[in-house]
Order: sequence, then structure tokens, then C-alpha cells
Amino acid sequence: MSEEAARRRRSRIWVRVSIVVVPMVVYLAGAGLAHALAVTLVWAGTAIVMMSLPLGDRVLWPRLPYGRHDGARREVSSLSWTLYGRGQVTPFGQRRLREVALAAFDHAGVDLATAQGRSHAEQLLGRRLLLFLLDPRSAPAPDARAVQRCVAALETLDLRKGHP
Repeated sequence: MSEEAARRRRSRIWVRVSIVVVPMVVYLAGAGLAHALAVTLVWAGTAIVMMSLPLGDRVLWPRLPYGRHDGARREVSSLSWTLYGRGQVTPFGQRRLREVALAAFDHAGVDLATAQGRSHAEQLLGRRLLLFLLDPRSAPAPDARAVQRCVAALETLDLRKGHP
């Protein structure tokens, strides 16, 4: 038996039970027998119409191919929650920021092992954030605003200068 057939069968059983129970409740509540029968007829008529019309049928949405997720809002929301949590940058966000920043400097041809490269990076990011990028244990983790400043600074790098 399919799920749809089982659902229709359950609804028919509930309608039959309610056709018996509703007039008894109406009659016991103090209404006369004529009123209880009238309520039963209206109830049964409504139930028959509702069951015969395709009202409330479940809509089947098309499924996306394997590996694809629907909803850009959900993806952006989950991304922001993985980066920021309770007013500070999460450890995952710190690692990711460090990886992206070091890769961007490398790709732009800024060698952080040299004094000139560190000086250029310090001008872009500031001393505290540069110290965090070079050794995360030597400086406090950046806050959300420092992450935003870092990303904005990395966007100003000319990535065409570096490696092919």
C-alpha cells in the first residue's frame, strides 16, 4: 500500500469515527436530537467534499541532483555561523582566515619570511593581525571587525603579480 493510499485510508477512518462522536458530543452538550443530526449531516457533507476534492494534497518538490543544496540564504547563514559565534570568531574561522590570508599573500608575491614582505603586510593589516597570521599563539585572535578589515585589505592585493 502506498503512502498516499494509507493516508487516505486513515482520513476515512477518522471521518467515520467523527461522524459518530460529534453528534454524541453535541447531544450530550445539551442540544436537541434534531440539532445533533443537523450537525452530523453538515459534518459528513463537509468531510465527503473534502475527501473528494484534491484539497490538502501533498506537493512534491523536485529534488536537486546529488551534492547540490537548495537555498543560498541557508548556505550564507551556515557559513556565517561557522565563522562567528557568540560575538567572537570561532576557531574554524580563525584557521580559515589564516589559510586564506597566507595563500593570498603568497599568490600576490608577498613573502612574509622577509622583512620587506612583513612590512608590506603590516601596512595592509596592522601589526596585531599580522602577528596573528604569522603565529596564532603569539597574538590574540581577531574579532569580527578585524576579520572584516583583513578581508577588505586582502581584496586590495594585486593577485596578478604572484605565481602563475
